[in-house]
Amino acid sequence: GGLVGPIFSLAGFMLLYETLITQRNTFRIQQFESKFFEVVRYNRENVNNMEHKVPSADDRILKGGAVFIELKKQMEELLSIVKPILSTDSKLQSNNIERETINVAYLICLYGVAKNAISSLKAILFKRYSTEVVNDLIDECRKKKTSYDKNIVYFGGHQSRLGHYFRHLFQTVSFVDSAKFLTNYHN
Repeated sequence: GGLVGPIFSLAGFMLLYETLITQRNTFRIQQFESKFFEVVRYNRENVNNMEHKVPSADDRILKGGAVFIELKKQMEELLSIVKPILSTDSKLQSNNIERETINVAYLICLYGVAKNAISSLKAILFKRYSTEVVNDLIDECRKKKTSYDKNIVYFGGHQSRLGHYFRHLFQTVSFVDSAKFLTNYHN
């Protein structure tokens, strides 16, 4: 009895300690999952609350995920406008033309070519492209007008819509990345 009792006590203590560690880890995972699903729900609400008046329709207002379909359509149109103009820039290397076209089309889609946003767009584009190329891009994009008002440009920008969405998406990814207890899975 003098040797077996302390061994059982030590074993009991070790099992209790292991149980507490397991419970702590389980609690941490449950807290993470709860917060993560709350963030996902919030992101879904952000998307569902998005609205966009379609520039090619008189009274059609898109809501929710349909806004992203319209943004994709506008991006495709911008890509077809931007690529030929960027191709005229002699400073641009031919192997970078696709990447540059996507970047410029995204910037135009985000900021737009409306009068109130054009200065921000120009400030960014003048850092990389000649004045002639930037002015040609903006002039070409400003030619397309909405169908319901010929004084409103088609590519009005989506900074207010997408800014909040991307900030929240970044915070979600940062939250997951900061969870140190998650393990990396590699195939």
